[in-house]
Amino acid sequence: GPCPVSPAAAGFELEMIDFCLQDHPENIRLDGPSALRISTINGARAIGREGELGSLEVGKRADLVVLDENPLDDWRTLGQKAAAVFVDGELVVNECGLPEELREAV
Repeated sequence: GPCPVSPAAAGFELEMIDFCLQDHPENIRLDGPSALRISTINGARAIGREGELGSLEVGKRADLVVLDENPLDDWRTLGQKAAAVFVDGELVVNECGLPEELREAV
């Protein structure tokens, strides 16, 4: 059957990973760089599509989410409302007032 998760579940999934780490004997907690890797390149690897998704590289799909905060500083930013979203290089969500010229600039 269909997978019971969606991109909207990313924040919840990261919360669960952090929760599970709380019992780690070395008191390891989720950090921003790890959460970003889990949400991007490692997610693409998990579905066998790292050659086309998961990182910003020439030749990969130009899907990009722009956030109001830096997820490297606070991983909880991932999964929150996006300021802007580009899909296949086209600006499809613009909650932060990006110039209209960027609509197809990526």
